Order: sequence, then C-alpha cells, then structure tokens
Amino acid sequence: MPSVEVKLLFDKRPRLFVGAFVVLGSDQDGNPIPLMRATATNLRTGVQYDLPAGTVSFFDFFVQAWPEPEFDTDLHLGTWFFEAWDVELNHASAQKDQEETCTFYGSRVLLLRNVDDQPVATALLFPGQPVNISLDQVPEDLENLWARVENFCLAPALSRSNTFRPLLDLLNE
Repeated sequence: MPSVEVKLLFDKRPRLFVGAFVVLGSDQDGNPIPLMRATATNLRTGVQYDLPAGTVSFFDFFVQAWPEPEFDTDLHLGTWFFEAWDVELNHASAQKDQEETCTFYGSRVLLLRNVDDQPVATALLFPGQPVNISLDQVPEDLENLWARVENFCLAPALSRSNTFRPLLDLLNE
C-alpha cells in the first residue's frame, strides 16, 4: 500500500503562548462562579493581552490569548503577571518568568484526542522544516483530533509553549 502524507500547514514563525488555568470559586450551593475577565501583562514592557476562556475545549477553566501573537523578544521576554476576576469581582493573580535570552527555536507536532491519548508525535523540527505525518499514522476520527504544537526555546534554559488547535481547522487553512 503506498504511503500518503498529510501536511499540516501552520504558521511556522515563533508564536507566543500566553495562557493559564483558572480555578473558579464556588457559590453557597457549590456552583462555579463564572469567570468575567483574565489578562496577562508583561511587567518589563507593559504589553497586555486579554485571555478569553474556551479556546481549548477539553481543558476546563483554561484562558489563552487568541490568536497567539507573533513572538517578539523586545515585547515578550521578562516576567508575566496574570490576573483573573469572576462575576462577583473576586480577584486572583500569579506571575511567570520567561528567559531573558533565547538562542535556538525548535518545535514538534502531536495529534491528540485528550491529554492521555496522543497517538502521533513528530521528532524535533527546526525552524522552516516542513511537518510531514504519514497518513497511516493519522487516526480516522479527524473531527475528534487536536493538533498540539510545542515550541521550544533552548539556551540558556529550556522553555516550552503549547498551542492547541482542532486538526480539521489546521488542515482547512
């Protein structure tokens, strides 16, 4: 049987993943209090992103800047400060440090149904290298598959970001 390859056409430029898991409070009856707003602000540069909920449906209470901005070292390196407010104006915050230097980028693509079921993973890809996944590796239930694009920043330390997109959206772009 001949091999057919599926090419995932996604933007190969480095993208910034800015996201967080938000633990929602509960009302007196134990019902979650809905999230009203979440933001991420780079404390070094002042750039701020709104983080809407629901961009990745299999993670509850996940917020992410969407669409992901193109990575810009002048804007995005440094300490990130995250804030979230629920509809009752309860507030929570956290911060995350990003390496101040990054000398090498790489990435890989995984296909998954959920966090525990990831049937396909590519090797480490270098910038500009095409992504080829053999058709015999791709499960038939395309409508249930997500593409997880991991971007790596190597040196001086390893930083990793993940982008989750429905596979059919990527194939149709």
